[in-house]
Amino acid sequence: MVALLVLVALIVLGIVGYILVDSLTGSDSGGPQSMPAPPPAAEDAAGDPEASAAASGDVRSFASPSGNISCTIEPERARCVISSFDYEPPEEPEDCAIDNWGGVIVANSDGAGFSCLEAPEAPKAQMLDYGESIEAHGIKCTSQREGMTCVATDSGTGFTVARAGVSFLP
Repeated sequence: MVALLVLVALIVLGIVGYILVDSLTGSDSGGPQSMPAPPPAAEDAAGDPEASAAASGDVRSFASPSGNISCTIEPERARCVISSFDYEPPEEPEDCAIDNWGGVIVANSDGAGFSCLEAPEAPKAQMLDYGESIEAHGIKCTSQREGMTCVATDSGTGFTVARAGVSFLP
């Protein structure tokens, strides 16, 4: 009897695990996907990852000409924040505690996705004109009228974010 209960519990856990993995990797519907975000920046002794990266001069901050999208490239990732968007992000994870869910997108060479971490104001962001690119730490971001695209140059993973939607690149 105990063996049967253990077997049933394992099957149920397997099904729940499959559903969770399937929901995190998205579907073939072409809509926005919720993918695990790359790891956050390592924190300094004061507990502020932004202060640590900014102090070392490793952060490149820039914004679209419209000002709706602001981004940073740090050693650990690229992150863009879109202030106003018309797309419907995927369902917010239960453990997510962010006010503007769907408005913070991150990528590194390991993957891309929506972030549950609040993004602080980008320090001294320069305007990146349409058609211009910035490359740092193995990530290249390009500003276009259609949105901002950030791609890890070694793996091709990244995203394009625009008012109309977000697409994740393999």
